[in-house]
Amino acid sequence: MSLKAIVKTTREKGFDYMDVEMPKVGPRDVLIKVKAAAICGSDLNFYVWNKAFCEGLVKELPFIPGHECSGEVVEVGSAVTHVKAGDRVSFDSHIPCGYCRQCQIGRPHTCTNMGLFGHNMNGCFAEYTVAKETGVRKIPDALSWEAAALLEPLGVVIRPVLESGVSMSTVCIAGCGPIGQFAISLTSALTASRIFAVDINPQRLALAKEMGATDLIDAREKPNFGDYLINETEDGLDIFIDASGNVHTINEGLRSLRFGGTMYMVGNPKEPLVIENPMRKITLREVTIKGNWGRSMFETWEKAENFLLSGKINLDKIITHRFPMSEYEKAFEIAKSGEGCKILLYPEE
Repeated sequence: MSLKAIVKTTREKGFDYMDVEMPKVGPRDVLIKVKAAAICGSDLNFYVWNKAFCEGLVKELPFIPGHECSGEVVEVGSAVTHVKAGDRVSFDSHIPCGYCRQCQIGRPHTCTNMGLFGHNMNGCFAEYTVAKETGVRKIPDALSWEAAALLEPLGVVIRPVLESGVSMSTVCIAGCGPIGQFAISLTSALTASRIFAVDINPQRLALAKEMGATDLIDAREKPNFGDYLINETEDGLDIFIDASGNVHTINEGLRSLRFGGTMYMVGNPKEPLVIENPMRKITLREVTIKGNWGRSMFETWEKAENFLLSGKINLDKIITHRFPMSEYEKAFEIAKSGEGCKILLYPEE
């Protein structure tokens, strides 16, 4: 039996929409009929074939990208016990090994032998996909397929937002793509006293306002926005969350923090990160810089589900485009242009 899938076949820009064989189900595998899938920034790297990102990550071509999705269980392997055919599920893109030191001390999300669904193994841009049992989680009946497909990216910012203690704090979120918009919505729901949003895209800044940002900063007009943030907050920000990956933005964020402030790095810098005047920016002011890699499995998922079920995050504003998988090229070109926010793909019945 064959199925339709979006496939990366060459180390050049573009994908192919083609017939592929139905994946085989191993003892600890789960076969899932995909209901909704979302485009992530990493999928854009595969689309344009960003060599620095793709080489060493993609094991071999052809392969099927996509890792943010939801679906219905069709078949389970002989050793799978916690899900069954007919269950509604989503799944984490991180596939921990279960036996390395990180897994054994309760940190499977930083597994040193990590498999990455849709990155170094076939993903979900297809009618059916196979996922490892360790990454699959049943979802509440009240959660829509679309909302469930966004649990993975939403979980990326759940941890830094909750750990930071944003309530009644001054917060700046740089980079107003989907991850940044989730962060803005969460900090607003958790009653941050003031939320600054930084971007260079007017559409995304306008959306940030709708998601709960109190102040908008166009970095084209204020490239050195650190001075503005310091003046607006008297002695600096409590929290800076970077979802941009821009090195200059990160330095401005560090400069804008108060004594004892915290920066959470969620974005992926595309160039070497050189911190300007680190003695003054970090050491003398006792600033904390914390990296964030994915989700805490599966504590983060439960919290993400609760946020969505509570209605505190308006997905109607974040999901700006929907396409059948056959129209993937149009979808990826829109994503590449920065138009809109989250783009969803659907297998065609």
